Amino acid sequence: IAGIISGAAIASIALKMAIFDFPVFNISIVAVLLSAMTAALTVGGKALGKKVAIKNWKKIIYYTAYVLYIIENKIKIKVMK
Repeated sequence: IAGIISGAAIASIALKMAIFDFPVFNISIVAVLLSAMTAALTVGGKALGKKVAIKNWKKIIYYTAYVLYIIENKIKIKVMK
């Protein structure tokens, strides 16, 4: 999901730059550089997230279950069937 949203955001920025005739750079080069930077941050963030998830998997599962418990039993919103 993050890849789709960040890609759409970069496409929107590049389109706005093209519409307003951004005078500093060639828009094609800027669009490619922005896309490359976004892809690098997305892949790097995913790798960092995996490292954290592998290291802390027990805490993640516990707190996820606890939040689901609170939502279902205290707030009375049905999450799981």
